[in-house]
Amino acid sequence: MTAKTLEALDNLVIALSSDSRIIELAKEEEELGKDEAAFTLAKKKDEAFARYMTLRLENGEKDEQTEIAKRELSIAKKEMDLSPAARRYRKAYAEVSALYRQMDEILFGEFRQSVRCGMKHD
Repeated sequence: MTAKTLEALDNLVIALSSDSRIIELAKEEEELGKDEAAFTLAKKKDEAFARYMTLRLENGEKDEQTEIAKRELSIAKKEMDLSPAARRYRKAYAEVSALYRQMDEILFGEFRQSVRCGMKHD
């Protein structure tokens, strides 16, 4: 890499580390990790998932008990997703994800377009 490229990457790292969206995501991730209610809901969802997968492997997807477990998993996941801490985290995550998609398009969009068109990229 050239010195100019390395300098540009250093500047990008500095800019990203001070970006309010990334700072907010880190804050929400930390808060989510401390939230007992969110932890309890995540544990409930994980247990429902394990039960569903066990029943699915043992009895198949069409089994009545498996279908009940699948509904219970869906309910547990929805409860977890609707928790205030999870909602705040997902909102912050969506903003950072949009930023990363924008960066990806700026950095690699032209290359991907060239590849899709069958052109060689210099």
